[in-house]
Amino acid sequence: MNRKLLLSLGITAVLAAVIVFQRIDFSSVVSDPVKLNTSPDMITVKAEGYSLKLAKTGDKWLINEQGYTADPVQVSDIEKKVSEIKLLDLVSEKGYFDKYELTEDKGVEVIASAGGKQLRKLMIGKQGLTGNQVYVRINDAKEVYLASGITAAEFKPETDMLRDKIIFDVKGDELLSFIIKYSGKEYIFTKAEDKKEEPKEKADDGKTPAPKQILWVCKGYESMELNTSMINNIVHSFSPLRASTFAEKPDKGAIVCTVKLKTAGGDYELNIYSKKEKEMYYASSPSSPYIFTLGGWQTEKYFIKNIKDLEKK
Repeated sequence: MNRKLLLSLGITAVLAAVIVFQRIDFSSVVSDPVKLNTSPDMITVKAEGYSLKLAKTGDKWLINEQGYTADPVQVSDIEKKVSEIKLLDLVSEKGYFDKYELTEDKGVEVIASAGGKQLRKLMIGKQGLTGNQVYVRINDAKEVYLASGITAAEFKPETDMLRDKIIFDVKGDELLSFIIKYSGKEYIFTKAEDKKEEPKEKADDGKTPAPKQILWVCKGYESMELNTSMINNIVHSFSPLRASTFAEKPDKGAIVCTVKLKTAGGDYELNIYSKKEKEMYYASSPSSPYIFTLGGWQTEKYFIKNIKDLEKK
């Protein structure tokens, strides 16, 4: 066998080996970190020009030193992403952190702790090939991994976006009555049973008769049949009543509309003010210590100028 043939066979063998090597799925040998078996009571995030501290008090998460209540769903999502991080590949074991933006001045540092003890530290670097992949370090180790299902941005929410915006939550079946005061008029809405004759179920058909429908009537206008869709639109707006944003010491003006709710478990109140921020009305409630905004689509349904506007046509 001549030298040229041997050389050609050797090159072919090397190329075949390279192809096989490239097709090997190394992600299968990368083990995900063990899921945290202790729930954190503090999560801190640090990045250039950004810092966040979430501290758990009782069953609530509080934001930074202001102590704003955080949205539990958003915090739970952050907890889960720290606890159950998914690793795709081991990228480097040599500690070349700057290349992956995993240094303190470029990365996003996330620390979850409980009782003052660190549970896990993540350093999140630059984005991978897709939008939900990033390079990460874990617990200051020198290894660099490619992780999926997370982005650096989701660990850096604006404070107002992270706050719990539910002012109160009153379901329609809990609501006994509600009062709307607007433009010098007051309308009181109460529940009444639909007294229309319902077809009787046969005793032997095994079916339970459907409960009578609950209707809303306005005090003083009991003979008026109200538009069910419009009334339900008002009732559903309380479940939950959710703020759009929170406002710091706004010029809110005078109260133009007050809504009072009565339930078996207690009373609730909503006040809407004359001043607006763009298309948002300022509002307040004894259920929240903060002034907040509500969109016109939320508030203007309470602006009843005449009860006949709610009459069924």
